[in-house]
Amino acid sequence: MSAAMKSEVEGLVAKITDKNDGPEALQSLASLTSKGAEAEPFLVGSLGSILEACGDKTKTVQDAALVTAQAIVDAMSPYAVEACVPAIQAGLGVKAKPPHKVGTLKVLESMAEKMPSSVGHVL
Repeated sequence: MSAAMKSEVEGLVAKITDKNDGPEALQSLASLTSKGAEAEPFLVGSLGSILEACGDKTKTVQDAALVTAQAIVDAMSPYAVEACVPAIQAGLGVKAKPPHKVGTLKVLESMAEKMPSSVGHVL
């Protein structure tokens, strides 16, 4: 079952950059958070691509990406924070667009509010 979940998440992540399918793919990714531990490792692994979509030119994609990233953070385990660090570092890097940085900071803020000891340990 996890192989099917992995391929579903990868397929949706591939559609994020599409103008027409991007917001729908992001909404579908957000809805997968309800599957819990079955989908969590794949959603956390795709957090970098989702945060990168916060820097998209299209406002609808930016908003959907932020909602999806927040949904993943709300559903994830405190033990998954360490797996998010590369995505956060990339989102705060020099080459990241300003909207990408803002989205990353909002996600980091919600992580710190939800799991302060895990975030403090990793950062």
